[in-house]
Amino acid sequence: FQSIQAVQLDSFLPNTRIDVVKLDIEGHEPFAIQGMLNLLKQNQPVMLLEFAPISLTHIGKISPSAFLQTLVDLGYHLTIIPPIGELIPCGQNASAILHHFQTQTANHLDLLLEIPQT
Repeated sequence: FQSIQAVQLDSFLPNTRIDVVKLDIEGHEPFAIQGMLNLLKQNQPVMLLEFAPISLTHIGKISPSAFLQTLVDLGYHLTIIPPIGELIPCGQNASAILHHFQTQTANHLDLLLEIPQT
């Protein structure tokens, strides 16, 4: 294995415009979000992320509901991207995401996050 130094995006790209963020980092998403809070607040990028409750709990050391609430608190509206079919908008209803996860057999959900333009 090779060690790779991690950096916070807030310090690495402090004045860079970010429009889209894709996160699929096996439960490390909470750490990435914390490291780019300023970029998220300033740029309000669209985000695509993998929501894997077991990984969030074991690796991210956060409950799935608390993680979703962090995203909602940033102003994001949540939409489920199913493997087949129409997008499932959930707004800021984190409970709807959790309920949908419990009704399916996959180990994760793909989510689209957007902050509505006012």
